[in-house]
Amino acid sequence: YINAVGGAAKIAEIKDVKSTAAMETRGPKFGLTTWQKGGNKIKVEMTNQGNVMSLQLYDGMKGSQSGMGMPATPIEGKDLADIKEQASFCKEAGYKNGYTLSLLGIDEVNGVSAYAIEVTRPDGVKTTEYYDVKTSLKLREVRVMPAEGEQGPTTQTIDFSDYKAENGVLMPHLLNMTGIFPVPLKVIISEVKVNAGIEDDVFKM
Repeated sequence: YINAVGGAAKIAEIKDVKSTAAMETRGPKFGLTTWQKGGNKIKVEMTNQGNVMSLQLYDGMKGSQSGMGMPATPIEGKDLADIKEQASFCKEAGYKNGYTLSLLGIDEVNGVSAYAIEVTRPDGVKTTEYYDVKTSLKLREVRVMPAEGEQGPTTQTIDFSDYKAENGVLMPHLLNMTGIFPVPLKVIISEVKVNAGIEDDVFKM
């Protein structure tokens, strides 16, 4: 996969990324802007008609989230590990560092044969990832979330497609998600700026 998207050397050249996307549901559409820097900082802002609906920040040490006029609250535990992972430009490039990978077999994803790999994060969180047998590109990621209260376990699925080269690295520009929100949603990335120079102030709490 690392070679398929452009190679470790090209990934290492990335210093910062800003992506602009539209998030479509059965109802309203939302704007989604993501800033990443250094592979360890991230800001994710979701807007609707110019209003900030939610904001997530990770400055390399701590995380916070806020939205709809609510005060910022800390991101902790597995949620903090999640956003730390999201801050990476290519999390798969870091799978040699404490992750455990197990090949489960070959399954079919949207009519395409794919290697199914169980990925266990250093904190124990497991996902199943599917990589195209022919192209080695990631097609799908599945994570089963544990039960909370009266709600049973939920399965979150993200399908990746429409890979395009950005600064020599292939990145998916279409994500179809189910199980993350009450309704399925589609994220369509319209613009990606690599190494445009993002200031550290963007990630201030």
